[in-house]
Amino acid sequence: MSLKEFARAPLMTLAALVTAVVMTSGHHPALGSSSRYVRAAQEMAEGGDWIVPHLGHVPYFEKPQLTFWLGALSRVAFGDSWVAAQLPGGLAILVVLLATYAIGARWRSREFGLGAALLLATCGSILVMMTTLTTDAILAACIAVAWWAFLRWEEARATRWRICFWLALGVGTLAKGPIALVMPALALGGYALLAGGWRGALRLAKEIGPVSGMAIVLALNLPLTLLVAQRDPRLLWYFYVRCNFQGFFDQSVHHEGAWWYYAPSLLLTLAPASLLLLPGALIGGVREVRSRRDPQRIGLFLTAVALFPLLFLSVSTSKLSAYTLPLFPAFALLGYDVLVGWDARRSRLANATVVAAAATILVAIGGVCGLLLLQPGDLPGRLQELQTRIVPQPALYIGGAVASVAFLAALVLAMRRRLLAGLAALAAGTTLFICSVLPSVTAIVPELDPRPAIAALAGERKPDEPIYIQERAVQEYLLYDAIGERLHIVDRCRELGVGHFVEVRPRDVPLPPKPDEVNAELLPDHPWLATRDALAAAWSGPTRVWLIGETKIFEHLRARGLTLHEKGRVGSLALMSNRP
Repeated sequence: MSLKEFARAPLMTLAALVTAVVMTSGHHPALGSSSRYVRAAQEMAEGGDWIVPHLGHVPYFEKPQLTFWLGALSRVAFGDSWVAAQLPGGLAILVVLLATYAIGARWRSREFGLGAALLLATCGSILVMMTTLTTDAILAACIAVAWWAFLRWEEARATRWRICFWLALGVGTLAKGPIALVMPALALGGYALLAGGWRGALRLAKEIGPVSGMAIVLALNLPLTLLVAQRDPRLLWYFYVRCNFQGFFDQSVHHEGAWWYYAPSLLLTLAPASLLLLPGALIGGVREVRSRRDPQRIGLFLTAVALFPLLFLSVSTSKLSAYTLPLFPAFALLGYDVLVGWDARRSRLANATVVAAAATILVAIGGVCGLLLLQPGDLPGRLQELQTRIVPQPALYIGGAVASVAFLAALVLAMRRRLLAGLAALAAGTTLFICSVLPSVTAIVPELDPRPAIAALAGERKPDEPIYIQERAVQEYLLYDAIGERLHIVDRCRELGVGHFVEVRPRDVPLPPKPDEVNAELLPDHPWLATRDALAAAWSGPTRVWLIGETKIFEHLRARGLTLHEKGRVGSLALMSNRP
């Protein structure tokens, strides 16, 4: 099948890519924050509460319900496996890729749309997102559909496309909250200003139907919000004000970062296509603003999509690399347009950028090979430990070898002026490399899966022996999955704090300024929260007690003259007991 024939079958091409990644690499445990969503979806499927998500067996109110619904439905439909648990992430990325294709095909041609989608699929973070369940991927899919619907509406002013636009934003709000409205509003406002000035902005604000559109958004979200608020009215303040509004201004609410945070972040998340996407998107955006030569104004629209939400995210005090995921289609389309233009003018820059991207990966693979060939005594401790973990992983060698062949093919094709074929080879090489790494990721970095560290519980612990979990370990939600029951929490509850408030319903006690710092001192009558004094008392009692935590709490117990017996360890987490 030729590339043009592939361009005529984008669903088959892109679906095959996503399926290959999900089926070969989706067997790994949930990584990072994805463990929260996977665990909450599992508790929803098992507990049957489809209105209020639960995490760690307490209400979880930091995110709306859609991501948990999708994860729970996937488990119910396809069984209890990591692939099923994280399948909605793969489907969301497929929607993002298809929307990228559709916008590109509308803007230039089908072949152009496929090239932009393949360029986006070359990004390692996109491939990893295919095998994880996150709110960011679901949100990106909804916003991508909204962009497509908006462009169709602007072209023909058909009411059905305007309704589709607002439905997509309503579903996006159900996935991650008001940010699903803020980012499109900034992009469309910037686009209208660039295209028609203040009058154009006012005209667009009127024609897009904000009143009827917000009615659609509210119809999708308000009933659920009211149902959840019945559990505790303070949740309205907690989610909408603290997590969203205050999160923009107060760096202590979420993940703080400097104003320049997204410059290095995008270089990493878009790698190895960073050299293709970022310069091309910058050049293309400047060109669109200066010339405005496109009668369809799609290029100007994509510039606004990439620019104004990025400025908003940069100004916000809360930053994470995943927040920029909804902007990736605009980067890919603008960047690929510049590459195609260079290639059409027989400029060496188009080939040079593909060559540079492929060469960068080959150098990285060469560096890993060099690390494996060095003698252990020649390496620092951490690198030596990493070497010993990589050596027994044959999939890495096979995947690295095949990926190297694909990257070499990308080099050859680019130098022979076959840009789309070179990008396809580059995407294939990145896919093969990621597919070889992900299945072995927990063997290389065992800290990502703490479950083996508590294997001793299965053989030694009796059902009536309590388990305490402390501080950072509260976020190791795979522990809940491995133990299969509720755990006592010492020190802070982190994001589970507000859930414990709702559970005991102390309506006369307000939430603290930082609900992440909820502990037993704020809720002294809570049966599942414990102070360090209560833990020490239980430790010296007649019953065997188990504790999962970090060094500081163990030092605290030893300072009290108590004896600890280590039963397992992974990274900085250890499993201790008061009995040998």
